[in-house]
Amino acid sequence: MVLRAGKPMVLLPAHAEQAVTARNVFELGAGFTPGDGPPDTGRLRVALERILRDPIPRRRAEAFAARYAAEDPETVSRAISARIAELAA
Repeated sequence: MVLRAGKPMVLLPAHAEQAVTARNVFELGAGFTPGDGPPDTGRLRVALERILRDPIPRRRAEAFAARYAAEDPETVSRAISARIAELAA
């Protein structure tokens, strides 16, 4: 929802699935993580300062939001759910 709102992200992944999302957001150029290992206050501060100063993540997040602005999230969720049910049958 954050990217759909056009906002860059600082991600703190705690699980494998979250790490995949964090990597994808980083590769998109729309966010950062505090680095490898558990986040400490120093690395978190650096990531937050970077997201606030660097205009590129904001521009990339805004471009992501614009790309998907016409799609209704509920419609997309229903289509995904229907496809999963179809595959599971």
